[in-house]
Amino acid sequence: MSETIKKILVISLSNIGDVVLTLPVIDILKRDFPSADLDVVVGPKAYPLLEGNPYFRYVMVFDKHWTGPQTLKWIMGLRRDVYDLVVDLRCTAIPLLLACRRRTPVVFGRKFSGHMLDKHLARLRKVHPFSNGTPPRVALWISEEDQNFIAILLWGLLNAAEQYCVMAPGAASAEKQWPAKNFGFLAGRIYETTGVKTVFIGESTDKAVVDAACQSLKKATYVNLCGQTTLRQLAAVIQNAKFVVGNDSGPLHIASYFNIPLIGLFGPKSPDQYGPWGKDGAAIRRNENCRKCADAKLEEKHSCMEAIKVEDVFSFVGAPLVGAPTQNYVAGSNAYKNILIIRTDRIGDVVLTTPVFKILRENFPGAKITALLSAQTKDLVAGNPDIDAVMVDDRKNEHQGFFGFIKLIRQIRSRKFDLALVYHTKRRTNALGCLAGIPRRVGFRDRKWGFLLNDPVKDERYLGKKHETEYCLDILRHLGLQISEPETFVPIQSDGEEWAQAILRQKHLTPDRLIAIHPDASDPAKCWPIENFVKLIDGLARETGADFLIVGSGRASASAAYILERFGQKWPRILDLTGQTNLRQLTAVLKHCRMLVSNDSGPVHIADAIGTPVVSIFTRNQPGINPERWRPFHAYSSVISPAPDAHSDFKKAKNFIPADLNHVSVYSVLQVCQTRLA
Repeated sequence: MSETIKKILVISLSNIGDVVLTLPVIDILKRDFPSADLDVVVGPKAYPLLEGNPYFRYVMVFDKHWTGPQTLKWIMGLRRDVYDLVVDLRCTAIPLLLACRRRTPVVFGRKFSGHMLDKHLARLRKVHPFSNGTPPRVALWISEEDQNFIAILLWGLLNAAEQYCVMAPGAASAEKQWPAKNFGFLAGRIYETTGVKTVFIGESTDKAVVDAACQSLKKATYVNLCGQTTLRQLAAVIQNAKFVVGNDSGPLHIASYFNIPLIGLFGPKSPDQYGPWGKDGAAIRRNENCRKCADAKLEEKHSCMEAIKVEDVFSFVGAPLVGAPTQNYVAGSNAYKNILIIRTDRIGDVVLTTPVFKILRENFPGAKITALLSAQTKDLVAGNPDIDAVMVDDRKNEHQGFFGFIKLIRQIRSRKFDLALVYHTKRRTNALGCLAGIPRRVGFRDRKWGFLLNDPVKDERYLGKKHETEYCLDILRHLGLQISEPETFVPIQSDGEEWAQAILRQKHLTPDRLIAIHPDASDPAKCWPIENFVKLIDGLARETGADFLIVGSGRASASAAYILERFGQKWPRILDLTGQTNLRQLTAVLKHCRMLVSNDSGPVHIADAIGTPVVSIFTRNQPGINPERWRPFHAYSSVISPAPDAHSDFKKAKNFIPADLNHVSVYSVLQVCQTRLA
């Protein structure tokens, strides 16, 4: 067929963005018919974009505002050539009046509901069943002169900066424009967090809106090229940008054509039809059901573009800054190569997240998996075979205050993660992933800056309807991953094991008769009365002849002293280790115990994970903090709690009635302990 096609005419559209959407059709024709003469018809606005292109024979102008006689005269001029193929992307009757051997049908058929680019390609396929694959980009040609002009210009204006982003605040109509001040705020935030400067572009008619966007910015952070470039020079600016942010307009489609990462802002027109079509594009639209946008004849006031917040756009900015696509990855694929798990809260929270590590490794065997933890919990995953690295958010030292926070952001950014799973959903952690530029950030959306997650999961943890581990796995289910049987895991470190064996030998304690007691908790309202622990130890000593370890942080030392004072030094044997162990030592010594009896707290989950049975005492049973969510994971451990909401109307570390802590009796705990020891 290529041998019979010697002359081709492509009738394109009028507006710049619409014409750019037709350029892939021209690229395909030039690839498949390289020897054919190719003529292109465009509207007056887009003519400067294509004129002088050496891959075309002629670039001609058709003005849809011409009168009938003007249009007829123009068509008669075209009839001087006999075309072998006419591709009319305007869907007009013009091809019927031309001398041509093959043409696209005048009536395309049923209304096309997909993207406009797909519509153009489908129309081409009616007359030329082309093969798939991306052809060379030749339809939008930029001369070496224009390339050099822009390179020299920006080199001087940007003070030799290597990277810049482009913002295009203009649009064909005011309803399609994001507020100019928002572009300014966004440019400022990008520069403050990354050092990347912004180049503002647009036609001369966009000068007012671009000037308004630049009004609040320092001169050293941006360059204003609005109205100072030709269309092809503007394309050259876009072609070399790190990424582009713009309204639904021509520059947006130029960025798509060159596969430049971009973020498109949409209101009246749906991104399903006019959104980014390059591989690295994202579209943001907030009011999808706006009646005014759907029907331009309605004259009601609306603010669809204003509904898009700076934070919404900034959350997508990180992807192009780290060289990753702005579009979501394919769930369950091997697309993720560098994964960050953020869990900077308490001991129990971290332990109950450990099944996530193994399942991620199974789904992404080649990925590097990093855990971001607090300084207090980092030892819980040291030596975990499914974790490649551990980062620490040390809020008391290295990462304290504002500058420490910025330091942590830079450390995370330098790792170039492509996926963040945010399990500790607080303002700080939600901001970390966003400001560090991680392209996909998945977590539970809450009121603590959950809008910074660009792939949020509905947060129902406060209902406490299932175990915390299941809530953790919900994040993985959201990614579409294969979920194997979950299992908590805390490794035993060699130095901790050596310490534990030495202390037990020194105190002449043997594991077969050793019971650990943890009388503390992070919340005073979760602490079973210390007198109850005294009675429990007395009962267990009499029934089983057990020896006891009291474990916990230094905060539990007063409780341990009270217990020792009540029993004296002779019987039973009680070793106070409160405030004397790090996490490695605590883990190892719990491994040598027959059982742990504890309030609802972190050591419960450590002991349960390493195979030591636990009797966990819950003093309250309210949604979100109930045993259903926070019980020990394994069946060999037990929970004792009051009935749901039974006289439990108190908040963390605030006023509560001490009598409410006694709804769990000493006798009930003693019975469960005896059953576990039998």
